Amino acid sequence: MNYIIFDLEWNQSPRGKEQSISGVPFEIIEFGAIRLNEKRKETGRFHAFVKPKLYKELHFVTKQIVHVTSKELEAKGRPFPEVMKEFLDFCGEDFTFCTWGTSDLTELQKNMNYYNMSNIHPLFQKPIYYYDIQKLFSIQFEDGKERKTLQAAIEFFPLKESMEFHSALNDAAYTAAVFKKLHFEKVHAFYSIDTYRIPEKGEEIYANFGTYEKYISHGFTNRDTILSDRNVSAVECFLCPTHRRLRKKLHWFSSNGKTYHSVGICPVHGLIKSKLRIKQTDDGLYYVIKTTKRTNEEKLAELRARQKHVQEKKRLKRLKESKNSKNPDAT
Repeated sequence: MNYIIFDLEWNQSPRGKEQSISGVPFEIIEFGAIRLNEKRKETGRFHAFVKPKLYKELHFVTKQIVHVTSKELEAKGRPFPEVMKEFLDFCGEDFTFCTWGTSDLTELQKNMNYYNMSNIHPLFQKPIYYYDIQKLFSIQFEDGKERKTLQAAIEFFPLKESMEFHSALNDAAYTAAVFKKLHFEKVHAFYSIDTYRIPEKGEEIYANFGTYEKYISHGFTNRDTILSDRNVSAVECFLCPTHRRLRKKLHWFSSNGKTYHSVGICPVHGLIKSKLRIKQTDDGLYYVIKTTKRTNEEKLAELRARQKHVQEKKRLKRLKESKNSKNPDAT
């Protein structure tokens, strides 16, 4: 089995978001990858430039970051489908992707989708399990929430900075260097899941990480029906072998319509908190990522106060709307 530590550089429309190609806001212009074996020993390197097709002029931000010009990309670059096929050949038959952060895999799949390449490998048909080295670094050396830059992680050890950052191969090599420094046996269980492709109905994901659990739903065409789904709305004890469904101490509420909170009580493990985030795919489906973990009375009180604040705001809004409807001239 190979670990493929890869990094991508990309460009965007130089004329702003309004001129972006639908579904491909960022066009990949450079691939860089380091291949490691199971013992995390390097067995190969991959580097290629991609000849731009969507955004041939470099955005001013891209010019400041990358170490290649438009002319060089035209001269050295090759079509994306050709580079992508070579990249997968480099990866081998059995591999796990590793990245610094969560963006690269998503943008890779968006570019693949544009070129109708989603069927090139079974891996890209479903949610992708991978390692976010930035997250693993935080779990092992920080609080698990902060996300350091790659350069900050290199300086933390410290490791030798002999190459420029923001070059795909250089950044992949730096990421591989950090990966090798991790006590992998301590953090390997904290894999990540890319949801550019979401689960089919009946294949929903329950990922238990010991101290918390993530649930990823199938897609819904109607956003308003999501919370009526029992698997979505249930607060379950991820510590109970049977995934006991809990009586709610705090019913679902949201202050922004995207993130919801609820708390249940387990007779064995106490208070269990769930946070639910509603997201949307490029093809218009809605899905849920629900995170469940233990909590305490203090956190429950904080959430109750937030819920009360939300309810009061809604009450005042309804009152104002009612007064305005009765007295239109007041507006």
